[in-house]
Amino acid sequence: MLKPFIVGLGLISTLSATPPVDTPSQNVLFETFSGAALSPDSLENYEGKIIIITYYTPWCPTCASVARQVGRDVSKHFVDNGGASSNGIEVVSLLLSTEVNGGSNDSTTMSIANLNHYHKGGLDSTNTRMDPREGFGFFRGQAVTSWPVEDRRRVVIINGSQNSASHEPWEILYNEQFPNSDTMIETVNSVIQAPPLATFEEWAGGYTFPLGRETPNADPDSDGATNIEEFFAGTNPISGLSRPILRLVKKPSGVVFKFQTATDRVEIPFAIQGGSLDNFITLNPDENDISTSALSEDLQEVLIDLPSTSGPFFRILLTHP
Repeated sequence: MLKPFIVGLGLISTLSATPPVDTPSQNVLFETFSGAALSPDSLENYEGKIIIITYYTPWCPTCASVARQVGRDVSKHFVDNGGASSNGIEVVSLLLSTEVNGGSNDSTTMSIANLNHYHKGGLDSTNTRMDPREGFGFFRGQAVTSWPVEDRRRVVIINGSQNSASHEPWEILYNEQFPNSDTMIETVNSVIQAPPLATFEEWAGGYTFPLGRETPNADPDSDGATNIEEFFAGTNPISGLSRPILRLVKKPSGVVFKFQTATDRVEIPFAIQGGSLDNFITLNPDENDISTSALSEDLQEVLIDLPSTSGPFFRILLTHP
């Protein structure tokens, strides 16, 4: 399950400290240029990538210098590496102006972006130059109501990779007013991509099935579990000693339905059903009633709290894509 952004109205105004690294970013909104035209944009549009955002004030000489530094030292480094980190994750660099009144501010932003290897230039605003500096305010830690002399810029790095073995999706990796180029490069390269998740077909190719018994609904080891169920549970489809096990544990307020799933493969859509043997209905447990615990590197146990009235029998219904 993908980890969501922070959401909530009024979030920026309630912050009183810079959001630290290792915490999730909100889905900041902004606008980017395509030629002279502005288009709505947002962090979530860069899912799967590592995103570098440089917020700066065009008329501030120090800010412009920082923007050029990040472009020249960091953006160019990854452009020269084929647009990716040392671990093969695509890297995108954005330059966002905190001044939204156009004119020379826009031309300065596009000049710096184009000459210093940024992927896009734009504005820290929404709805065609409205709501300025909300993204900057989030990463700064408080809304911008005035301009302290020392606080007109900020450089952040966010992990947009949804399948990282080292960091959470949308995790803030870097958030500094005065960036260090070497540290930024090291930070981007610290994100490790998890191995690709195996499909059913790839998993099945690792076993030698009896002829015609490799299909999702076949049960070659006659243990009562189909191949797709064994794929889902991380068990061996050609050994009757290895089969998915479903368990019910009674408790005062109902039952806990427990089952095992593999975490190193493509997710299989499933539904939890309960009822009598001749009348199962699909249950919709609340997210707060579902928990997981690791059994090994590639296996987890799923625990779902259910009311006893939804039984007495329970099952998992899988859907093979």
